[in-house]
Amino acid sequence: MTEERQEIDRFRRTDRVTGLPNADEMRARGKERLLKAQEVGAGTVVLHVQIDRFSRINEAYTAAVGDQLLGQVAARIQGAVRGVDYVARGGSYHFVVVAAAPNAKVIGAQITSAIRMVMVEPFDLGNASGADTASVIDKVRLTCSFGLAWCPKDGDDFDQLMHKSGLALQAVIDKGGDACLDFGWEVTRRRDHSQSLVLEAQLREAVETQQLTLYYQPQVSLVDETVIGAEALVRWKHPERGIISPDEFIPIAEETQLIIPMGDWILDEACRQASEWRASGLPDLTMSVNLSPIQFRQPDLVARVRQALERHGLQGVDLELEITESVVINDVDNVAVTVNAIRSLGVSLAMDDFGTGYSALSYLTRLPFQKLKIDQSFIRDPNGNNWPIVRAVIQLARELGMQTIAEGVESREHASQLAGLGCDIGQGYLYSKPLPAADFVEWLVEQSRSSVQPQRFLVNEMS
Repeated sequence: MTEERQEIDRFRRTDRVTGLPNADEMRARGKERLLKAQEVGAGTVVLHVQIDRFSRINEAYTAAVGDQLLGQVAARIQGAVRGVDYVARGGSYHFVVVAAAPNAKVIGAQITSAIRMVMVEPFDLGNASGADTASVIDKVRLTCSFGLAWCPKDGDDFDQLMHKSGLALQAVIDKGGDACLDFGWEVTRRRDHSQSLVLEAQLREAVETQQLTLYYQPQVSLVDETVIGAEALVRWKHPERGIISPDEFIPIAEETQLIIPMGDWILDEACRQASEWRASGLPDLTMSVNLSPIQFRQPDLVARVRQALERHGLQGVDLELEITESVVINDVDNVAVTVNAIRSLGVSLAMDDFGTGYSALSYLTRLPFQKLKIDQSFIRDPNGNNWPIVRAVIQLARELGMQTIAEGVESREHASQLAGLGCDIGQGYLYSKPLPAADFVEWLVEQSRSSVQPQRFLVNEMS
């Protein structure tokens, strides 16, 4: 397994979509570059770059189209900076550039101007999603928002510079984007506090007044194409803004501890829905629920899980809990106590987003996980460069007696490749996007009404 583990470690440092260093690697290398610049008396600029309104590409077309476009954006940004500058993917639609020079402020302005210029040319997506889609996107001119922070003016710590350039970026976005702003407390303080406080207050109200709702995404066996489970995914039905993505409100919920009552509601509602589906005669499905790190560390977590099961007449085998590597990596012994107590209820455990954050693998042999969940960024790589890591993870799971579930399955080719590698379960838009409960039932019933057996729907599509 030495080569497989080395490959896992290497790919963990790389963003699967763009080929750039990922956020974890960027933090380590960014700190090194800042220190080297300080040693020779040079300045450093940390530049956040976000593609304006990029989420509309994913919404209008597919995430695969968006990923291909992001790959081209990354290439253009790399071409716009100097060869000595450092470029990494900082998040969903944004990138980070670290540049050191005696005249760092001038270099930062030059990089900003160069990136804006290379974004003006249309993007060629070829046959990513059919001729009609490509012809429309070819004509799109992408714009960017920029936030900058400087060393030594804004601090001499890399994390501090990242935070401040991020605040400057958010101030630009709040004003409509397509602009550049240097960090300054007079510009960002009011936005940083007022908007987060407003959203926090609205989120508290949302938890109390049941504005939250659950969507469900099917999980499908890649062995016999049966629908075997559903993952419960929380959404916020904001009275003015409509559906708000969890990417926006979950960080606030975790920071304010609202994630605890929110997590309790999600667990209870998912169990209630599973019980209702069983009572109505639908096929038995395992309900999968995500636990946040804060929720997992609550001393009464096991009791709350037990109560939710008992309240809705479910057995432990009807429920699966997903936790991320960040939960276990620094406190394996205490985590093992909680995990074993959960397993004693019959509830299964899945390691979510496996392969995206940490390189230590020894904990897998010490904790009773039943599944490793392969992050969608591995699967959706438009160039196919990440499939060796997928193969390695599947092999690792098999040797440890675990199943694998792949997120981001969006094409027949994905499903076929994963099945060929021995992956057990698939989840993604090939089968269905996340759906409200009523729509999920309609989708499931529609599969059963097809001319073939419901478990053969994927094979029927792929034949």
